[in-house]
Amino acid sequence: FIIARIPEDLNPRLFEARVIGVEKACLIVRRGHPLAKGKAVRLEETAAYDWVFQSGGSPLRQAMESNFLNRN
Repeated sequence: FIIARIPEDLNPRLFEARVIGVEKACLIVRRGHPLAKGKAVRLEETAAYDWVFQSGGSPLRQAMESNFLNRN
């Protein structure tokens, strides 16, 4: 068995999967950063800043890139 996401480029019907939880992503910013105001941050607000992120091709990065592309 494996605990992972099924990559978007694979047919999910090839696997027997059980959802065991929901993965959340969060922002980590320096103290005093404009996005650290203690309120919920919309994805659009993050577009104005540089990101440090997982390497290209990782499932989370693909999901975030897809979110940005689908908003335009």
